[in-house]
Amino acid sequence: MYVLGIPVDHRLRDVIRGLMKLNDALGSPSTSSNHTERLRQLAQSMRNRGWSVSEDEVDFACYLAEPAVQGGIVVLLTQPPKYQDYNIPTDDIVGECKTLLALRELARLFGVPFDSLSIFDAYPFIVETKLDDDNVDHVESHTTFHEMILEKRPMVVLSAWTSPYKTFEGHETKLLRKKATGAMFFSPTTPYCGLTLSMVNMPHPSYYMNHTPTESCFRQLQILEFAQAYGRWWGTWQEEAWMADLRQRCRARAKFPFDNRCDSSDEAYITKRFTQTLNQLEPLLAKVHYGSSTKTQVEDDLSKDNISELCSNASLILRHIEAEFRDTESVDCAQASAEFLCSWYKRKWCCFDEMPVSPESLPLARRIEFCLVAFAKEMNLTWTPAGDDAYEVDFDAQATAFFHLASGIEDAMDDAPSNIRVQHFATSMDVATVSLMERLAGLGI
Repeated sequence: MYVLGIPVDHRLRDVIRGLMKLNDALGSPSTSSNHTERLRQLAQSMRNRGWSVSEDEVDFACYLAEPAVQGGIVVLLTQPPKYQDYNIPTDDIVGECKTLLALRELARLFGVPFDSLSIFDAYPFIVETKLDDDNVDHVESHTTFHEMILEKRPMVVLSAWTSPYKTFEGHETKLLRKKATGAMFFSPTTPYCGLTLSMVNMPHPSYYMNHTPTESCFRQLQILEFAQAYGRWWGTWQEEAWMADLRQRCRARAKFPFDNRCDSSDEAYITKRFTQTLNQLEPLLAKVHYGSSTKTQVEDDLSKDNISELCSNASLILRHIEAEFRDTESVDCAQASAEFLCSWYKRKWCCFDEMPVSPESLPLARRIEFCLVAFAKEMNLTWTPAGDDAYEVDFDAQATAFFHLASGIEDAMDDAPSNIRVQHFATSMDVATVSLMERLAGLGI
């Protein structure tokens, strides 16, 4: 089970399966809502004041705000993207927007159609980032948002919006603003102009898709809060201790890029981030050998060390390197990758051709060992000869290997019947007979 480029935490999977069954049996609400008409009225009013709001843009905003029925779950975003082309098919518009793509993936994970989610912008048709509560257009846009909430009467609100530059502080919609990353609303329900709304705080998808694309914890947090929203809707939600730990970790991690002025478009920063991740991961992987450890002991150890999260981070970083810096040599990243492999293999196995998995191990411990063997083989195949005593690294293939390791660990700890068998991604038939240590020796490390 995976979404947003990462495996879903095994502790959340049974919750999601239960919600999928409930969502699958969902009937159609009968009370209609006229909230989309508010958008059409706003567009006409803005046109009368000289704004250029195309009919295609209005139609798409109405599409996102549907279904035209009361109740359900509403996702609150801030404003539409500035340079979006609306003169293309609806699916293509969604496909060009990382925020909407993320929401569509999440809807599919929970077994609901994307168009069953009502998505409201707090400032419809306003693309300026500097908002002014004395500007008649900005005020009418935000007032329309407020009126749509009252008309829609949602049961659950997933809030990812905030007002830039501390504007609209006196507006009642302040109650609906998102909190800090990883925080929760003070109360599970919020009275709002005669309504009682179940409020769930979530990171804005653009935050983890565009601004912090290499941090998997924010994506895991997004999955958790979506599960909370549907759990609140069905009345089945229960908080667990590990959820608070994840939120706390995300709060701490959110401060790091801000305090250190990190820039995901800076190759030097990404290279440093990759090296740090591998330096954290290598000693943890090297000590993974559970022998007769019980299932609880293995789960506690892996969860405490956050090995799956680190593997997911490595995968996201490598995907980012491949997408953003493919025209550069990324020599430092290749060097870091090779050093990671050499150091890990020297600690774990003296030779790649001898990687025993103890037959006496308990089932979960044995499966984790198999995951490591499969990862070792798959990483071996990411290096290809490039002339005399030289090798080239395939960052995309390495990203896949780290993803498979993270997924394999989470699958192993998941009790679902479909995950009993261990899936091997590379076999001994795929690997050269020469040991990996000999192959990596050609890298000069």
